Amino acid sequence: MKKNGVESVMDDPMAFRTQVRMASVQVSGLSRGEIEMALAYEVEPVSLIPASEAEVDFKQVEGDDPSVAVYNVAVRKRIGKKAISGKRHIKVLSVIGVLILAFIAADAIILNRSLASLESERLVRSRLDAKIKAARREESALRAETERLKAARAAAIAAQERVSSLRGAWLKVLGALASSCDGKAVVTALESKVPFKFKINATAVSASAATDVMASFSRSAAKEGWRVSPGSTVSGAEEATAKFDCEVTHD
Repeated sequence: MKKNGVESVMDDPMAFRTQVRMASVQVSGLSRGEIEMALAYEVEPVSLIPASEAEVDFKQVEGDDPSVAVYNVAVRKRIGKKAISGKRHIKVLSVIGVLILAFIAADAIILNRSLASLESERLVRSRLDAKIKAARREESALRAETERLKAARAAAIAAQERVSSLRGAWLKVLGALASSCDGKAVVTALESKVPFKFKINATAVSASAATDVMASFSRSAAKEGWRVSPGSTVSGAEEATAKFDCEVTHD
C-alpha cells in the first residue's frame, strides 16, 4: 500500500523488521503515534536507525500473556522528510519518560505481588511448622505411653510368673524333703512365722543318717529355689536316734 505515492513502511521490503514485547501497562492509554515513537527508541539499538530519523509502522499481535503487548514492527529511515523537530523531540522524550514511569509502576506492582506471595508462603509454612511440631509432641507422648505400657506389661508378666512360681514352691520343697528323708528320718514339726520361711524339726535313725538327710535336702531344695540353713543335731546317750533341725528360706 502507498500513501501519497510512497510505499508504506510495513509493505517496504527494505524495512527492518522485528518483534517487540512490552508490558501492557506501559502502553495503555498511548496513541498510535506515541507508540510508534516508543517503538522507534526500542528498536534503535538493533535497527541502527536513529529514533529521530526513523519511520515506524507496527501491527499488534495476540500473545500468550495478556499482561504483555506484542508488536510486529517495521522501521526505515525517513525519506524526504526532516528529522523530528525540537518540539517533536521533547514530545518523544515525554513519551519515554511516561514509559519509564510505567516501568517503575509495573516493577512496583510485581514487587508488591511478590512480597504478598512471600508473606502468604511464610504464613503457610508457619502453620505447617506448628502442625509438624504438634505432631512430633503427640508422637513423643504416644511413644512414652507405649514404653510405659510395655514396662507395665513386662512387670505384670513377671509378677504373674512369680506368683505362679511361689504357688508351686511349697509343694516342691515338701516333695524334696519327703524324698530326702526316705525312711532315714521323720519330720516331727514344721513351724512358720513369716511367709516362705519355716523351721523343720526331725528325728533320724542315727546321727549319720541325719547328716545324709540334711545334705540331700539342701541339694534338692536349692534346685527349687530354697535355701537350707542347718541347725543342731543331738544324739541321745541311750537312744540310737538323733534329733536335728534346720531353717528353710525361699530365695
